Amino acid sequence: MLSLSSVAQVRRLFLLPAVLAALAGAAVAGCGSSGELVSDGKAAPVAPPERLWPHRSPAPMSTEQADVTVAPLKIPNVRGAAAGNVRALVPSDVFAAEVAATTEGPMNTLEPYLDKTVCTAGKPGCPVLEPVYHDLTGDGEEDLILGFSLEDPILNVRCYAFLDGRLTRILDIGVAPRSVELADGKLLVNQPADAPGYVMRTEYVWDAHRGSMTSSTDEIRRADKGATPSPGATPSPGATPSPGGHR
Repeated sequence: MLSLSSVAQVRRLFLLPAVLAALAGAAVAGCGSSGELVSDGKAAPVAPPERLWPHRSPAPMSTEQADVTVAPLKIPNVRGAAAGNVRALVPSDVFAAEVAATTEGPMNTLEPYLDKTVCTAGKPGCPVLEPVYHDLTGDGEEDLILGFSLEDPILNVRCYAFLDGRLTRILDIGVAPRSVELADGKLLVNQPADAPGYVMRTEYVWDAHRGSMTSSTDEIRRADKGATPSPGATPSPGATPSPGGHR
């Protein structure tokens, strides 16, 4: 005859599968509860782009050299450049040395305004905006971003980096922006588009092959209703504005 303890053990052995089955059923039922992910079925296959009129001859690739205003420009004889640190540079000295180094191509845009650059950057009345320091080339070193307000609303944006130990202009653009931004080492310029209520966003990125920054994408998007026209750069978390400007 089985003892009471033996009977209890037998009951537990028979009850265990039933308990496990009940728990499994509850878990399966929970998968369909509110807030859980629900499959939409098998995803549609992604087809590669289909080329139209493949027998038509493509346009020839450009063989022209980059425009002198956007090509990299080595700038010698800049006061403070020997330190190899962009924070040691004074904007007016950089501009003066750059104009002196522009010996080929069209006249440097800043040449007629050179006297006006001799002022404390970022201060009222000075057309030179507060310098911004940010790694644009991806080498881990800070580069220099300068803005010069020409005739309203035109803003001249220039970027400089030390490449192979020499100060080099890596970007020179004239824009009429609503805003200028930095994101992940990219310079974003938002200008009014032809369509009312829209802006054209141009993205400038470092091109190691050319040794300068180039425009990679143009995108038309709705303008931010809360945004106001701003001639200066909006620093990203990785960007560092000058604490007090330079003279």
